[in-house]
Amino acid sequence: MSNIPQIERQMYLLRLLAFQSQEEGLSVDEIEKLFLDMGIEVSKKTIRRDIEDLTFYYYISEETRGRTTYFMADKALLREMSLGINDVMSLYFTREILRAYRGLDLGSAACRLLDELIKRASPSGKAHAEAFEMLKVRPEKVLKEENIERKTLQDIRDAIKEGKRVSIEYRAFSSGTVTKREFDPYVLEIYDGCYHLIGFCHLRNAVRDLRVARIKSLQDTGERFVRPENFYEEFEKNRFGVLAGGEKIKLEIRFSSSAAKYVKEYEKDRADEMTECADGSLVFIKETTLTPEIKKWILKYGAQAEVLSPEVLRSELAREAETLALLYAGKKDRE
Repeated sequence: MSNIPQIERQMYLLRLLAFQSQEEGLSVDEIEKLFLDMGIEVSKKTIRRDIEDLTFYYYISEETRGRTTYFMADKALLREMSLGINDVMSLYFTREILRAYRGLDLGSAACRLLDELIKRASPSGKAHAEAFEMLKVRPEKVLKEENIERKTLQDIRDAIKEGKRVSIEYRAFSSGTVTKREFDPYVLEIYDGCYHLIGFCHLRNAVRDLRVARIKSLQDTGERFVRPENFYEEFEKNRFGVLAGGEKIKLEIRFSSSAAKYVKEYEKDRADEMTECADGSLVFIKETTLTPEIKKWILKYGAQAEVLSPEVLRSELAREAETLALLYAGKKDRE
């Protein structure tokens, strides 16, 4: 019985934590001994990994006493909670927003949990059902994430937590080519419904944002790294959307009076500063890095947006405008 399938071993572990730990819990040493008593040989490292795996599906608590950590498995109980219709409506609102993320493992688990909470907290079902009918939520449109192996996500989370440098094979978005690179994973981010891995790429010698679905393989190199302090906060400052470039710029755009109304209401969070002009136009200012996303964003405003700086972006958009003019002039001639 020394070599048993992982799933069977984890079920034995769950039974130990749920029934033998009682209120005191079990340490890894005690779990190892109990497994040996059953004829199962397993390392302490494997036991710790199994506990982490099980926490994705079961409530496993831990308590450190002295220098030893003890683990227990139980269901989280909600006691003495009194929820009114507004409280349940808040749960419903949250669940509706998270529906857009059901393609992710975390999103699916969150929706199941909220469904259960709503069901348990709705004693007068008819009144709550009528309240739900009065509120319609249009969740944020997000991309449907590709199927990602759970092991890949777990390996990434382990590498981030333990500071492991990894070797990955990655398929580039633009060219489709697969490159092998060493990577220091700093942060796992969910953006537009997809998992992104952000960290330092040794192939490019710069911070890069990689979509996890395009990672073909991932292995531990045996080397370690230290994540820069306040990395994510600084990274956020230097990007305009999902991408972050290497060249820092001061982006200045003048929006016409008609476009200014939209920018002030819907795009104000993108700006560091916005200055209203006497003619009703608006100057948008942002310290960021130069990426293709900025160009696409400006182009959607057409002639209602003029780039004042940087000059390289202004020149690029001028060339784009000339190409568009030739394109549409050619179409008119053909007609």
